[in-house]
Amino acid sequence: MKVKVITITGESNYGNSLQNYAVIQTLNSLGCEAQTVKTEYEPNFTKLCKKNLKIYTKVALKIKNYHWFKRQMRFKKFSNRYLCKTDKVYSETAPTAVDDCDAIIFGSDQIWNFTLGERMKNGISFYTGGFDFNGLKIAYSASVGADYIPDDFHDIMSKNLSSFAAISVREQQARDIVGSVTDVPVDVTVDPTLMLDKSQWLKIAKKPKYVHNGEHFVFTYFLGTQSDSVKDYISAVGKKYNLRVISLQSEWTEQSDIFNVDIYSTSPDEFLWLVANCDIVFTDSFHGSVFSIINEKPFRFFDRNTDFVGNMSSRLDTIFDKFQIGSWCRGNTAENIDDVFFKDYSNVPQTLSNERANALSYLKNALGI
Repeated sequence: MKVKVITITGESNYGNSLQNYAVIQTLNSLGCEAQTVKTEYEPNFTKLCKKNLKIYTKVALKIKNYHWFKRQMRFKKFSNRYLCKTDKVYSETAPTAVDDCDAIIFGSDQIWNFTLGERMKNGISFYTGGFDFNGLKIAYSASVGADYIPDDFHDIMSKNLSSFAAISVREQQARDIVGSVTDVPVDVTVDPTLMLDKSQWLKIAKKPKYVHNGEHFVFTYFLGTQSDSVKDYISAVGKKYNLRVISLQSEWTEQSDIFNVDIYSTSPDEFLWLVANCDIVFTDSFHGSVFSIINEKPFRFFDRNTDFVGNMSSRLDTIFDKFQIGSWCRGNTAENIDDVFFKDYSNVPQTLSNERANALSYLKNALGI
């Protein structure tokens, strides 16, 4: 069975790339031949460079946008190797990239978060299946990523989702939101990154060159701004236990605020290695938390401190409650530093096994396998 995957592509975001990989691997495990649809909505890095030779000079001289381009190049390399993208590029005028398959999977990631900017608004028809297709349209662990769907998009979502054979989202809140605009039953399935176990992720993990052999370190990944109190707390943990603090910054970081280009341009497979090999994780990221859980690492999740990137607390509430770890993984700068390495994953294995079985059952039923 040939299956095409529609998700947000071309981003230098770790969760985005790794969930895409997980969807492809999960579908392949069911005997499908899966590919990610390359779209006109993703940044065309190669075309941009060809159109403006000045960019090459700036990158070579490490002047303007050097950090951004280096990160983009490393993500593109990961994408080319692991995400199985289509040769054809989907566009509204050339939609053939989705023709030669039996089913289309929409998801995961925030494909229905139309508060993310013009790219999502312009692509709403594509991301909600508003095009002719003779096979199955299926949403798998799709996310709204926000507390609501803007009023302007209710009608088009309602119309387009009515053609879906099955819909699942990854948050309880999203089920209520999506359910309000469609009569198609909406299930909840776990984030695709949780469908692969630690050993499967380690197969593609790669040690960054900036980490020394045998080095012990704290790993931080914040999409929002760290408050001074959080910075001081993490620094105190590192000093007390003689741990290097490796801080991975988001793709939205201003160039003037990037303090280490090698760390900033960390690739997704290196991200996997950092989580698996650190002593503790501090994060405000959904996938920073998810991969800490997969690796059974001590971690602390802090509520996001920014207006630019949406607050993810409700999404984390769902997963923390599901795995019964919310009592200890919530970040608090008042927590005694001697207690910060505490973890308790005793309820996770069985719950995770059940969630994986539920997601596989959903996919098999939706695909008719």
